[in-house]
Amino acid sequence: MLVDVDAAPPLASSAMRFAGRIAVVTGAASGIGKATALRLGREGAAVAAVDRHLAGAEETAAALRNAGSTARAYACDVADSAQVAAAAQAIERDLGPVDVLANVAGIGDAVGTDITELDDARWNQVLAVNLSGAFFWCRALLPGMAARARGAVVSVSSLAGRSKSANGGPAYTASKAGVLGLTRHLAFDYGPRGVRVNAICPGGVDTPLLRAG
Repeated sequence: MLVDVDAAPPLASSAMRFAGRIAVVTGAASGIGKATALRLGREGAAVAAVDRHLAGAEETAAALRNAGSTARAYACDVADSAQVAAAAQAIERDLGPVDVLANVAGIGDAVGTDITELDDARWNQVLAVNLSGAFFWCRALLPGMAARARGAVVSVSSLAGRSKSANGGPAYTASKAGVLGLTRHLAFDYGPRGVRVNAICPGGVDTPLLRAG
């Protein structure tokens, strides 16, 4: 069964858990990233909507501002470490020290792809976005969180990261397993410094990525 990413549960008027917090959401132009950004804004966070498609990120940021939240859009290819470092600096200059990082940006290889059909370029691209992207953002923001002894990172893995899934091919599966390994390592390293590092493993979610196959 697919979960509708737009069907968020109702929010109690008193649920402002992120008031005064700065949140970065990657992949914020659509799907889980957009839903995450909107939810964080509804719960009081100032949101940096990050996506390689600036127009989509700006649509998300505009929706947040129209709802009374503080939000700005940033263009960034998460697979490019220099772009990530520059975006992280810009966000903290514009909004302040980051408290929350949601690593949501992701791409896939076609469902049912055999390993013999997967070329080097696509393998490298999927690993770069899904795994290296999370690594680059964690590397950019975790030191500041640790220095303040406060912060939270949530990375989106997948059921495919735990076992073979109908929702992805070999590159997607490997990249999401890597996200889980990175998360465990960082949780051990940064938990004692006041930073929570976790991952979630959703199954089928009705997003543009899943519809693209």
